Amino acid sequence: NGKKKMSACSSTPLPILSFTEGAKSLSEIQQAHAFMLKTGLSRDTFSASKLIAFAVANPEPETVSYAHSILNRIESPNAYTHNSVIRAYANSSTPGIALIPFREMLLGPVFPDKYSFTFVLKACAAFCGFEEGRQIHGLFLKSGLMSDVFVENTLVNVYGRCGYFEIARKVLDGMPEKDVVSWNSLLSAYVEKGLVEEARGLFDEMEERNVESWNFMISGYAAAGLVEEAKELFDSMPVKDVVSWNAMVTAYAHVGCYSEVLEVFNEMLNSSTERPDGFTLV
Repeated sequence: NGKKKMSACSSTPLPILSFTEGAKSLSEIQQAHAFMLKTGLSRDTFSASKLIAFAVANPEPETVSYAHSILNRIESPNAYTHNSVIRAYANSSTPGIALIPFREMLLGPVFPDKYSFTFVLKACAAFCGFEEGRQIHGLFLKSGLMSDVFVENTLVNVYGRCGYFEIARKVLDGMPEKDVVSWNSLLSAYVEKGLVEEARGLFDEMEERNVESWNFMISGYAAAGLVEEAKELFDSMPVKDVVSWNAMVTAYAHVGCYSEVLEVFNEMLNSSTERPDGFTLV
């Protein structure tokens, strides 16, 4: 009897685990969900969360939307499951829809945590939603959550990408703890908007830089056609990666200096650390 009972208890989640682990396409997700609805597992938080996790691994908008519909059927959803859907929308081609599951969280019973704010702000940065980002910033300040470097880094990115550099700088300066990503968030926004002088001023101000900091700056000079400045930085880099080499190749190609392109390409071939990728060869 004991063995029978244990077998019955342990067998319940196994079908959904085997179903979800093979589910990748929308049709496969729908088949797994149909099985859950038939067996009553669709209301189980663990089983539904498992299916949502596999669904959001597919960045197609219709698959993420279906994952969202599964979320809305769970009787007791948790923050992790909500955040999975918000993050998936933020990374999709329709980032603005991330606001919907975020607003649903505001209605309870599960209130947004720091990850919810980070992911929905990432979505705002993706579609340059300044007003939405500003409102979510206000909600975060009122939420009672502790100051968080990930949330604040994303805020800097939102304001910077939307062109509100004074606000972005104010957030950066007000951060009790900054890391190199904090500075890079504003640096990349300057470069994206073609503000190379402002980017260089910030770059020179940075006490700590990583390879991305250098790459942003070199790419900014490349886009502006300032190859001498780009080469000066490139030669000063303590560590280069394939993006660094590609940025320098692009800088020379941008102004038609093809002999220099070949020179940099040959240097890269002789480098002991990096090899050309598909982008370099293009």
